Amino acid sequence: MKNLLATVCAAALLVCSNSAHAEESEDLYYTGSFVCSGQEYATDWNISKGLSGEVATTVYYQQLDSNQVEWLELTERKGPNGHQLYDANGNPRIGLIADGQTIRAIWMAGSPMSDCSPFAVSRSQSAKDRFDELFALMETPEPSDDIAAKVADRTRLPPIIYALPELDRQSYMQRYSELEEAFWTRYRETVVKDIASRPLATDEDKKAFAERLFTALSDTSRFMRRRDGLEATSTMMQQAADRYAASGGAPAEALYVGKEIACQRLQGILKADPYFNFAKLELAVGLPSDYWTRALAENLLSGMRNCDEVSEDYAHQLLSKWPEIQEKQKLVLSLLKEQSRLLALPVTMDTLVETKNLQPDEMLVQSISRHSSDYQRFFGVPLDARREELLNVSLASIGERSARYSIDQPEMATAVSEACEILDDLSDMAGDRRDMIRQTCESANETIAAKQSEQAVAQVNAAFADAAPDTAAAEAADKLCNTLPSTLSNRAASKVYDVCSDAKKVMAEKKDALKCEQAIASSGASSELLESSVSVRESGGSSNAAVKDLICNATKMGAQLSFATSGYLAWKTHSMDMKMERAREGEGLLHFVLTPSEGDADWVVGTEDENTKAILAKQGAKVEIVTACIMRTTACHP
Repeated sequence: MKNLLATVCAAALLVCSNSAHAEESEDLYYTGSFVCSGQEYATDWNISKGLSGEVATTVYYQQLDSNQVEWLELTERKGPNGHQLYDANGNPRIGLIADGQTIRAIWMAGSPMSDCSPFAVSRSQSAKDRFDELFALMETPEPSDDIAAKVADRTRLPPIIYALPELDRQSYMQRYSELEEAFWTRYRETVVKDIASRPLATDEDKKAFAERLFTALSDTSRFMRRRDGLEATSTMMQQAADRYAASGGAPAEALYVGKEIACQRLQGILKADPYFNFAKLELAVGLPSDYWTRALAENLLSGMRNCDEVSEDYAHQLLSKWPEIQEKQKLVLSLLKEQSRLLALPVTMDTLVETKNLQPDEMLVQSISRHSSDYQRFFGVPLDARREELLNVSLASIGERSARYSIDQPEMATAVSEACEILDDLSDMAGDRRDMIRQTCESANETIAAKQSEQAVAQVNAAFADAAPDTAAAEAADKLCNTLPSTLSNRAASKVYDVCSDAKKVMAEKKDALKCEQAIASSGASSELLESSVSVRESGGSSNAAVKDLICNATKMGAQLSFATSGYLAWKTHSMDMKMERAREGEGLLHFVLTPSEGDADWVVGTEDENTKAILAKQGAKVEIVTACIMRTTACHP
């Protein structure tokens, strides 16, 4: 009689007779599971037929959630009790009964543990092909619930690594580990994205939202497979409940699953992770305790007290935490209201500036840290989309305001500057967005500075152009130079300072020229005398200065020169009086005479007045240096 496995193999090959490779294929693969002493094992069978026709079977088995793999190298024989698989020592290990594409089996001796129940293995692809199909599912970019269900089913009892060809084991084991973690991360992100994007405007929207959340939380084992599964799933649930509450819905009424389903979910969660954590109860309920009502809590308590395989600690913890839960609910309500207030503000640059990019009222949040989970929960991610809108609107507004800026609207430049400062301080922003902010603000500031410079310079020039010295117009122009720069950018202010400095110099020159004209007009000197020259001592000799220049220079030092002429023709003499504006009592008037010079000049200044001589002597000065001091030469010294 043929061997049972050989018969099964032959039958299997006949089924594949249409394949070009059917006659060449000598290997078959089966997979299944069995239970020993309540522990479940996965098993993979690799069956091959040698050249002699003998069928060899490698039976791999691995306890669920264990990394240890064991295997047996067996051959089939026909014994008194039917077909059996024997080890190399001739010991029967597994009894066999063929059933179509399935082999029913029972451990006979040397089982992994005692009390092993009969089991079955079914025809399958090779472990390598099954892994490849699983990897393809795991690489789905945005996994759906159906894909997640398939991956969850296939990873509950994945192919056994040692059933792979030896050269593939290490790479496949590493790839499996990496892809599984990444898959469940993407699946959670996909679910979170889906729930977060669902509308909540109408009652129908809210109903569909609640149903989607219920589905997502119905099999939390998909999330619990990850190291941070509990935390990740709790966060997803919390965000969904917060959104529902923010939309005006009643989370306790719409999202609570009831005590029976809560019990079933908690049992499943504890099967995956038996350690106590109150967050597991919240996850089973489908709603954070921040939104539990008294009626919900009472209903849940009665369910927990009658929930098999669930520790009474959950009911006890709910009772002890209830006062704390109620206090937390008050805080959550106030934070939720503040979040709603911020979201209701208009999407404008002014909102960004006034709220410093949607920062909550400091008095309201003074009891919690800006880095706390509660703060981030209501004023972090939930406001990110609105902040992105504010950013885009503000960038556009910055460009628009800078384009229509005018110097008589300084508040516009201030608003642009404040907005840029706030945007510059924003953290956790992608590099391209930060570059966009920098470029927009630099361009806007350059535009404003250029307009400020152009318009401010025009204002200054216009103010000084029509202003005469010592007039109200001159005073207004000077005041403009003192006040205008404070409203400008540093670059524009620097430009205005330079223009004002030049304009003030011109004004001072005008003032000096006017004083000169007035001093000459009131000096009493004839036109002939004004054009004549006086000798001026220099360090290395002497120079000449026109009398009119002497008069003008005297005004700059606060002195007024006046002249008188007496006599006729050759006997004509000229006197020069010098009146000092700031002089000691009795020393404010000096009397000089102009005598013909023996040098190039027409006149030499001297004095015959004893009082003048006394005043000069008192100051240690000689009459010869009087003109030098008026003309400010280096010879002016006692």
